[in-house]
Amino acid sequence: MNCPRAVRTSVSGGPAKRENATRNPQLSVKINFNAESPRRCVQKNNNQMKTRGIRNNNPLNIRRTATRWQGAREEQTDQSFVQFKTMAYGYRAAWKILQTYYERFCMQNKPFTVRNIIERWAPPSENDTEAYIKSVLNLSSIGGKEKLLPPS
Repeated sequence: MNCPRAVRTSVSGGPAKRENATRNPQLSVKINFNAESPRRCVQKNNNQMKTRGIRNNNPLNIRRTATRWQGAREEQTDQSFVQFKTMAYGYRAAWKILQTYYERFCMQNKPFTVRNIIERWAPPSENDTEAYIKSVLNLSSIGGKEKLLPPS
């Protein structure tokens, strides 16, 4: 593929951190997710509040479709979102979706940027997409139009 490469991204499961970064064409940005301290909570479980995505081991709230995800629970009790056996399977599915977005964006000559990813992932018809983009850009120190390296 002849898609531009500018920022390397990776996902890991440690405590949430923000790493300082400068604008550099070969910048490596590590985004850490902390699944133990979600911001929006909806249900008590073991005296802790947990989001729907955390309860489903689906931290990025992947919607149910005909896709048969590796690691999906046999019994799916959530009518809208996929439920995974472990959090690792939920992150794996998210990563696979990002790989698909990269391939599709390249075919459409559309840059692989945080803005384009979030506009596709969380469309304005369902979300406050602009607030979501601003939050991710703030936490990651990536520019909204800065081109990302493909997920690998």
